[in-house]
Amino acid sequence: MKEVACFSALLFVVLVEGQTSQPAHNVQCYKKTTDFDEDFTCTWRPVTPLQNATYKLFYQAPGQHSRHHSICTTSHTSCTVLRELLITTRTIHMWLEVETATGTYRSAELTVCLNNQVKYDAPEIKKISRSSKKLTLWWNKQSEEHRGAVYEISLKQLDHEHLVQETFETNDGQNTQENYTVSLHLEHNTNYEVMIRRRAKQVEAEIWSDWSQIKQVPTELDSQPKVKWKVQKLKKGVRLLELMLEEYSRNATFGGLMYQISTSPVPCWHDMDIVYTESTNYKLSIAASTVNVTVRANNSVGVSPETHITIPAQYLDTCPENRSKTTTNNKKRMELCVVWYRLTGETPKLADENHSTVKSTSQAFEIMNAEMEDFVRYHYFIYTKAKRGKQQITDMCPVYKKEGAPRSSPGSLTALNKTHNSAVLQWEPIPVSEQRGFLKNYIIYILGPNGTETVKVPGSQSNFTMQNLKHSSVYSVHLAGQTSVGVGPNTTETFQMKPNPPTKKGLPSFSVVTVTCLVAFFLMAFCILIVKCISDKLLPAVPSPVIPETPSYHTENHKEAYPVGEEVDSLILQLYEPSGGGGSEPRQMEVEVCRTPSYEQDDGESQSDSEEPDESSLALNPDYKKQILSGPAQLSHQQNRCDAIPAYKNGLVLEMRENASEELTESWPALG
Repeated sequence: MKEVACFSALLFVVLVEGQTSQPAHNVQCYKKTTDFDEDFTCTWRPVTPLQNATYKLFYQAPGQHSRHHSICTTSHTSCTVLRELLITTRTIHMWLEVETATGTYRSAELTVCLNNQVKYDAPEIKKISRSSKKLTLWWNKQSEEHRGAVYEISLKQLDHEHLVQETFETNDGQNTQENYTVSLHLEHNTNYEVMIRRRAKQVEAEIWSDWSQIKQVPTELDSQPKVKWKVQKLKKGVRLLELMLEEYSRNATFGGLMYQISTSPVPCWHDMDIVYTESTNYKLSIAASTVNVTVRANNSVGVSPETHITIPAQYLDTCPENRSKTTTNNKKRMELCVVWYRLTGETPKLADENHSTVKSTSQAFEIMNAEMEDFVRYHYFIYTKAKRGKQQITDMCPVYKKEGAPRSSPGSLTALNKTHNSAVLQWEPIPVSEQRGFLKNYIIYILGPNGTETVKVPGSQSNFTMQNLKHSSVYSVHLAGQTSVGVGPNTTETFQMKPNPPTKKGLPSFSVVTVTCLVAFFLMAFCILIVKCISDKLLPAVPSPVIPETPSYHTENHKEAYPVGEEVDSLILQLYEPSGGGGSEPRQMEVEVCRTPSYEQDDGESQSDSEEPDESSLALNPDYKKQILSGPAQLSHQQNRCDAIPAYKNGLVLEMRENASEELTESWPALG
């Protein structure tokens, strides 16, 4: 009966004069550990948000109906109550009063035995790991709690509603971190969401904590990051390095992915520069010497294998003119780091790198000279630590302990692009390990039909164009490298020039043809001018006849006139003239009859059937061979003769009228 009384919650409403009842505020009072002397935390949640409210918490022991105790007054929704102020071994009644501007409210009473009220904080998942289809979680134990607890894990596959829950217990102990591996086998390339909660064990009241945060479970990172990089030229002692990372799959980046980029620019100091970024394109400044870069990816379940990149040092061919050296008298006694490389090939190996920590540049040169060899090129870098621990370069330069002449000649000397008067020489530079000094020039000896010519080109050049050579000739070229000490061995190339380009199929060249054509043109023009002048003097010009312009006639309606032509026919008319004896004497007369051709009109009638003669018939035909130039009178007379004899399209018809004989009689003498 005591257990029932301790855990039963008796909720009832007590109406007090001047007070208004309100639904329960979910009042809870509990300890955060199983320790007997632990203080209590009381919390509540108002049903509706209240502004400027004052909360008062009361409790009353059983049998003391007229006596109650105020244990907390606050404006917040929780408070801490000392254990000494409460009765924890017996059942008590608790309620909450809320005072606002509109009135006072009292919650329902809570009957509880506080000694068994233990509620842990929500666990915080610190780490998860996914490997071989297993999921392991790590979290911190309840603060100041040495006993184990009962846990419940909820696991849900992404885009699915089904939950998988497991309950387990942890052991007692002083450890501060706990972990658990889920027995469920995870599917490959599948994402999950997981959360966890806990409660105290060995306590009769089962009060679960709140759920932890939802932790997203991506797939594990099995492959190392794929990195591409490019570095810019040295500028003010540093270089800009750009890293381009290939993205992982969507399942691997679920919940977020972070890249960790570590650089170790200077071997004297082992400080690693570590940066974290979510971007797949990252730029950072690096030193001029060799830099080692390490890249790895992190997601919430693990770390990918590392990718290592070595950025080679940038070597100079000569010392910079404006370089600044650290003074020998270092007043601050600043620590310097000198790094030098033995340049035996194009890419120095790790064994060719040396470094040392010094106090001044003079000490650095002493150390380098003690270990350097004659006729071998070295390159050194001197660093110092600037503000905030940043490393800054102070000097860099190639150097020889002792120089000599080159040991070998340039390689692969070849004559290219040969023409009849020019050729291009190309060769491979002398390797650094064979130069034995700073290469100043390449000496070219050109032996040809005109003697020997010597040419110098810079040591950084690997080709040369020879001009003004003689066609079809044989040349011999010798090439050697030169340092400040002397000239090394040479290499030889012999070649023959091409002949002059022949003309195409025996024809003269284009320039000859052009000049010839121009001379012929001017001679022809001059001859034509002379002939014209002579002909003008010896042969005077014949005047041409002047033909007056024949007026053109148009119809009234301005329509297109028919072309007019004229035909003149010779006719012999035989007439009988009465004689004095009563008879008639035949008389013949040759006359010319004008006939104009007839044309079809649109209505099918002949043009000559018109009542008035067409004025266009007066036009002369300039192509008519027998045309006779006549004056106006004669033309008018001819027109009358033509009009007297009508012409139709079927031929010539002569119509004799009453006065025809008179007209003919009068015209005969004229015709005769």
